[in-house]
Amino acid sequence: RKRDDARTRQSIARDALASKVERRELSVYRLDPEAVGTFDFVYLGSLLVHLRDPVGALAAVRSVSRGHLLVVDAVDPYLSTRYRRPVAWLDGKGRPWWWKANRAAVVRMIEAAGFSVVGRPRQVWMKPGAAQGGRPRLSEVRLLRWAAGREALLWRTAGDPHVAVLAQPGPAPA
Repeated sequence: RKRDDARTRQSIARDALASKVERRELSVYRLDPEAVGTFDFVYLGSLLVHLRDPVGALAAVRSVSRGHLLVVDAVDPYLSTRYRRPVAWLDGKGRPWWWKANRAAVVRMIEAAGFSVVGRPRQVWMKPGAAQGGRPRLSEVRLLRWAAGREALLWRTAGDPHVAVLAQPGPAPA
């Protein structure tokens, strides 16, 4: 039912805007310019954190990009503050994400896939919406556990930390 509703909304928007946009369900790793064409603008929102191979996915996106890429993805604020070099921690166990990277690591992934970063990455805070069940509850136990407490407090007060990076196709990756 949800899939039918999404297709109906897509059809209405496409017709109203006289757009050629079409929805295709396929793996980001399987993007092929011969199959899907190329794009002047690509937006990736909170995707890399959920992928086992984010650089591979970005390389596939690079193959269909002729213009700008805007990546807005979750980052670990502690790692971003503590380390200027690219670092990330690997999770991938019982959660919907694989990685929590710092800002420098997100930038490096983008560059490793063949993009050149345009301007300075920007820190943004994504406020929790209805789909996330609102703001997380703060409890003494949660606050005492350093990582969980730190994240819960940040999310509750500022939102979920993300970085926005604008890039364009650059030289082939080394």
